[in-house]
Amino acid sequence: MIRILAIGDIVGTKTLELLSKRLWGWRRELQIDFVVANGENATEIHGICARDARLLLDAGTDLIT
Repeated sequence: MIRILAIGDIVGTKTLELLSKRLWGWRRELQIDFVVANGENATEIHGICARDARLLLDAGTDLIT
């Protein structure tokens, strides 16, 4: 069985900070194999910049939509 975590709309710095602090722990604790996140509003509702995309990937996201 593959465990997939789908994260809804990521909006702004606070959400990015939360994921940076906790996503890898959640992946381990819940044995999540793949994380997909909706990042189109990650940069304060103005799309997503390269820096914020990198933050999401480093935080443990496998795919950004």
